[in-house]
Amino acid sequence: EAKATEEKLNKRMSVEMEAIEERWNKKLSEMSIQQRQRKSGEVNELRKQQRKSSDVAISNKRPAELACDAISKDLRSSGLADITGNPYYSFWFYKTHNGGPQICNGALIDKRFVLTYSDCLFKNAFIEVKIPFTPEHKGIKAIHIHPDYSTETASLHNIGLVELDSDVEYSHGLYPVCLYTTQSNPKSNLILRYTEVQIVADTQCEKKNTTSEVCAQNIELGCSYTGEPIYFGKKEFPKFYLFGIVFKRTCYRKPYVITKVFDHLEFIEGIVWPKKDY
Repeated sequence: EAKATEEKLNKRMSVEMEAIEERWNKKLSEMSIQQRQRKSGEVNELRKQQRKSSDVAISNKRPAELACDAISKDLRSSGLADITGNPYYSFWFYKTHNGGPQICNGALIDKRFVLTYSDCLFKNAFIEVKIPFTPEHKGIKAIHIHPDYSTETASLHNIGLVELDSDVEYSHGLYPVCLYTTQSNPKSNLILRYTEVQIVADTQCEKKNTTSEVCAQNIELGCSYTGEPIYFGKKEFPKFYLFGIVFKRTCYRKPYVITKVFDHLEFIEGIVWPKKDY
């Protein structure tokens, strides 16, 4: 009888232990699910914040910066991101209605746009342009002269755009350059034709009139020519940004005026990138 009582007690304790273990495992399982749900919620919230931060960062970028991102992406995908040197050709040969060729210095800033100087566009009636390093010629869809440009004050707003009638194909010798979108002038790493450009005191330039211009000098080159691009160089990709263009031909290593791109970004962006669909 005592043995039977002990067996009943052991059986009851076993059942109770199984019940306790079941409840404990269930509780652990529920706690695990809650923890996973809480963790999942935290991750989702973090992702939302990251997307929001990314959207804010993108929305804060101006069209020229978004275009630079798009250009960089295209170059990486086409295997052109590792090019050394400066693949931004300066001399563009235009054909006029009279048939004669005319050179206007400038820089390709988009598949269909060449940035140059208004003075050259104002004085000539161009109908087509030869694409550098190829036998190809492109028709000209439109000429855009800065609305505030005047021959009476030619040094002011001396920036213009040539709009082509079809896209330029990128190559190892030619592709678009990003625009310099910082208000302050770089202290170093300005480049004209592979040589360093130094910003000097405004008093050394006779023609400098406004803050949209800077006075510069290049002691390695004999001459700098009207409309030649001045680039800001960086170590990381993209390596070059168009800082400005030379206002007027200067020789004997004399200081010269650079027309800054930054102060004309609204004019450029309104024509080249009127919509932010990148």
